[in-house]
Parts: sequence; structure tokens; C-alpha cells
Amino acid sequence: MTFSALYKLKRIQKYQLLQFHLEEMADPRLRGTLSACILLTYSIGIMLISLIGTHVSWKMSAGLGVAIALIDLVGYSLLHESPVWLVRNNRINEARKVFSWLWGTGHHVEVESDLQELLKRIEDESTDPTSDTDSSLVSSHKWKQYLRPQVYKPFIIIHVFNIMQIVCGTNLFIFYAVDIVSGLTTDGSLDSNLVTNLTSIVRVAFMAVSCVILVWLGRRTICVSSGLGSGISAVLIGTFVYMHNVHAWVITGFVLLYVAFNTYGYFVMPPSMIGEILPSKIRCVGGAYIFTMNDIGMFFATKAFPSVARAVGTHGLFWIFGVSSLLCSLFLYLMLPETQGRSLVQIEEYFLQSNVLWLTRKKCQRGRNIII
Repeated sequence: MTFSALYKLKRIQKYQLLQFHLEEMADPRLRGTLSACILLTYSIGIMLISLIGTHVSWKMSAGLGVAIALIDLVGYSLLHESPVWLVRNNRINEARKVFSWLWGTGHHVEVESDLQELLKRIEDESTDPTSDTDSSLVSSHKWKQYLRPQVYKPFIIIHVFNIMQIVCGTNLFIFYAVDIVSGLTTDGSLDSNLVTNLTSIVRVAFMAVSCVILVWLGRRTICVSSGLGSGISAVLIGTFVYMHNVHAWVITGFVLLYVAFNTYGYFVMPPSMIGEILPSKIRCVGGAYIFTMNDIGMFFATKAFPSVARAVGTHGLFWIFGVSSLLCSLFLYLMLPETQGRSLVQIEEYFLQSNVLWLTRKKCQRGRNIII
């Protein structure tokens, strides 16, 4: 149990830090795609280690895991520090070097533009009358930073998104796939293992699709369409199961549709957007809190799932998944800002506006990019 706890702590820290580090350094146009690639490789790794575990002993599997962790260590040692962290610690020249490394040779204008934009944002924070940067106030009023709109608005949005993801069945379907698929029909006409394997293949395939579409489609489009598609599919699955007279493979087709829609949006976007819309001052603490609460919520959901499944049946489960997905889609349509192609500084500036709903935002232009 000790080794298991240490492994899970390492996994959460590694994944969270990788997401934050990547989102602070990546080109805004590719930030979402690169974040999705982390989830894709993570899922592929789980699939591969599961396959290996069926052919070799657990000691050999554990040894392979340690070897991969050592490769990770070498890779981390080659990473540059985040320019956001460097600027906050007054290491301006080092931040300039990191921007130069990211842009490559011949991009001095872009390097200085990104650096000055970041410096201005840090300076604005220091002159903000509600800021907690005054050292005399830090110890007694540090909690007040969470009451500023640029902090609590994105925090609430992404926190609600992550919690609702649990009720939408994103991870529950993965954990209880065989049990759920077995309950789709009562006559045993479906091979539950075959359908479960098909859902795994569809999930990996659409995670790869998400890595591509994030280059062209906005976050709002992906999230809302994912919720609508998975919600409608889940409601139809529940209805078909309740009717008892729909062909098993029709139900299977809609199950695969549910997994596909759910994967490319609801599975990928909640963890990817934590580091994207949370302000830099609370990104680590706020992100760690959300990851922790999400894991706690997932723990209780997995423990309660068997009892809920017996109480409402398989059709009831999919109705819960469907209605939750549709409600989450409505919430995101109203609240979630479009962050595709925007820098982290511009995203923070959006939350300084007085609006709550995305549709009531102010539109303005500044510099090279349009602020949300």
C-alpha cells in the first residue's frame, strides 16, 4: 500500500506539473493539442503496461515501470524553467533566454513582445490595490487573493467542470465498462468483453482525434459539442435499454458514439484547461486542490456506483449520464471563455471584466491578438 500511495502521488505530481509547465511555455495555438497529447500518451501507456502484465510477472512489470520513470527523470533534467516563474522571481534575463529558446533564432521581436507582455501583467498585479503582493499583508490577508474576480471566476468554472465530469460517466464507464456493458441486454446477445475492447479502441482513437482538432476548433466548440453528443447518445441508450426491443448492436453503436463524443471533449478538456484558465498566482495551489477534490469525488463515486446501479438499473445510469452531460454542456456554453489561440495573459485579462456570462463579454483589440 505504501508503494501504491507513493506511485499515485508521483503520478499526480508529474501529470499536474507537466500540464502547468507545458501551458506556460507552449504556443497558444498548440497549447491544447500538446496538453491532449499528454493524456493520449498516458492512456496508451496504461494500455501497453496492461498488455505486458498479461504476459510477464508483476515484478517484471514493476521493473519496466521503474525504468520508464528513470527515463522521465532524464527528460525533466533537460527542461527549461517556466518563464512565468522566472519573471515572478525577478530572473528576467533567464526568462528572455527561455523565450529565445522557444522561438528559435531570428525571432527577437516576438521574444521581446512575449517578455514585455508578461512583465506588464506582473507589474499590473503588483499595482492592483486588491493584490496581496505587499509583504506586510501576505501573512494575514493572503486568502483575499481568492476573492478577486480574475481568480474565483476561472476557479469556479473549471472546478464545476471537473466535478460534473464525474457524474457524466467519463471515468466511471472506464472503471466499470464490463459491468455496464453486461447490463445493456438481458438475453446475453452481447459479448461484453468484445464491446469493452471496442470502447477502448474508440477511446484511444478519439483521443488522437482531439489532438488534431484542437488546432482548428475552439475549446467552447469542442466542450459543448462533446456534451451534446454524449448526452443525447446516453439518453437514447437508456431509452433503448428500457424498451427491451431494440437490437443489441444498435445499442452497441450508440455506446461507441457515447464514448467517442465523451472522449474528445469531456475526457480531455477538464484536466487540460486547469493550467490554461487558472491565473498564474494560484495555478499550482488551485490546480492541486482541484485535482485532489476530483480524486476524492471519484473515489466516492466508484464506491457508490454498484449500489446506484442496482437501484436505478443500467437504463437509469445512462439517463443520469445523459442529463448530466447536457447540463454540463449548458453550463459551459454560458460560462466557459474561448481560450484557443489566446495567451495566458490575455485569458487572465478576460476574467478582469465585470461580466459573468461569456455572451456578455466585452470585445476589444490590443497588439497583435484579439482579446477574448
